Amino acid sequence: MDQKRTLELLNALVVVNNERIQVYEVACDEVDEYELQISFEESIKTSFHCIAHLTHEISKLDIVRPSGTKIASKFFRLWMEIKFAVTGKNLASVLDSCAEGEHKTLRAYTKYLKRYLPYITPELNALIARQMVLINTDREKIFQLRATFKNSFSLLK
Repeated sequence: MDQKRTLELLNALVVVNNERIQVYEVACDEVDEYELQISFEESIKTSFHCIAHLTHEISKLDIVRPSGTKIASKFFRLWMEIKFAVTGKNLASVLDSCAEGEHKTLRAYTKYLKRYLPYITPELNALIARQMVLINTDREKIFQLRATFKNSFSLLK
């Protein structure tokens, strides 16, 4: 195991999860529907769970974990807030933004895992794979909610 590269990977995944939390916090603020708020809060909990496991792995390396986000995620959050301010509380826009955020999260996990796979232990690889399954489960829920909402909306026309 290459400790420096392992740390880089773990730090990157903590940032990815912090960014995911921000997306869902904005989404929670934008909807009044209880079912959506619960789903968004579950996704936030998933990321906190992932961060807890990642920081545990970082602590084994005896190095302090990051707590930040990337500048790009701050722009994405600002873009979401502006978009929602302009469009109003449009559920389709909120769900589309969440789906886009989930796609970015899984793409980042895949990219980082591919890049760092030669440098990490099989146990850490398994942990990251389990996190990807959890995040993908949340992603599928968002896609189902989005489809349900779009079907309900088309019935109203």
